[in-house]
Amino acid sequence: MNRMPLKMLLLTAAVAAPIAATQAATVTVEFKDPDHYVDAGNRGADRDRNFKTLTTYLQKLGERLPAQQTLAITVLALDLAGQYEPWRSPPGNEDIRYLRSSTWPSMQLHYRLGDGDKTVGEGEDSIADMNYQLGRQVGSESTLYYDKQMLKTWFDKRFPVDGKP
Repeated sequence: MNRMPLKMLLLTAAVAAPIAATQAATVTVEFKDPDHYVDAGNRGADRDRNFKTLTTYLQKLGERLPAQQTLAITVLALDLAGQYEPWRSPPGNEDIRYLRSSTWPSMQLHYRLGDGDKTVGEGEDSIADMNYQLGRQVGSESTLYYDKQMLKTWFDKRFPVDGKP
């Protein structure tokens, strides 16, 4: 059996993988005036971790946009799903977020979608998911699950692929 084609295939895949990984739009996320957010997290480190989680998730959503596009998102207001209730939490576990029907996630976002030197879309959206606990909860153990679902719904509607959300 000739192994040369398999070696060539593996070599081609190894070279093409980094190229394919760079074929997505550039997505930047800025959190403007986070001290004025209603709820971005319990403490500084928690808040920074939440910002990183949301940034990474938005960048993942942006992977479906064409490579030549850039998407800049500025978070103007943020209120994460749930709330901290330290009086309910066992000692040492004050970081538990209690989810209630009255503590839905919401955000105010400014976005600018560019294609080369041209702006092809720009605007400001206020998003909220007042029924966040009624949907499917597959994977709900992940960090900021309901906030991510709200962002995915917004992203799918705002930046449809081939005209389909």
